[in-house]
This record gives sequence, structure tokens and C-alpha cells, in this order.
Amino acid sequence: MTLRTPETEEAYTRYRKGKDFSTDCFICKKSISIGKYWQIMPNEFPYDAIASEHYVISTKEHTPEMDRNAYLELQELKKEFNYDQLIENSTPSRSAPAHYHLHMVKLK
Repeated sequence: MTLRTPETEEAYTRYRKGKDFSTDCFICKKSISIGKYWQIMPNEFPYDAIASEHYVISTKEHTPEMDRNAYLELQELKKEFNYDQLIENSTPSRSAPAHYHLHMVKLK
């Protein structure tokens, strides 16, 4: 099951083929800082079957989990965002498992 339209899922699948996400961090390359511990970027392959807007919010550090300081800052940042849901994918389905991130979506 996917939260993307078939067209976006196909483009995402093509993008992922041959990529080594452990050495090629697309999150760091495309994100802007929004705090001491967090960065944000629009999702290039959004969950467009369910969302009208889709951003990826990630820790600045390459870590599979957020630490206490990042957690506390996230609680403050969440008050500033205009979104409907934060989605955390399970480890097996993460495209960047070594880089903790959440999907921030505004539902259609």
C-alpha cells in the first residue's frame, strides 16, 4: 500500500533504484534549518493520494532516533506548524533509516 498516486509512486521507485542512501543524504542536501536540532524540506515525492501539502522534517544529525533535546524542540515547533498529521514510518519502510525524519502533511 502506498500513500502516493501511482504516477508519484512510480517516479519514487525509479529514483530509489541504484541509490545508496547511507552515503547520499538527499535530506541534508535539500533542507533548510528551522531550529537548533531540526531541518525541513518539501517532499519531492509527496503522499499526494492523501495530502495537498507534504514536508519532511528531520533531525540535523544523522541518527536513527531523536534525542531528548530534539524531542523537546520538536514539541515547540509543532505549535508553529499548520499541518493535519505527522507520520512516522517504521524502520523497514524508511528511505533514509539512518536519518530520523517525520512526514508533515496537510490532508486533502
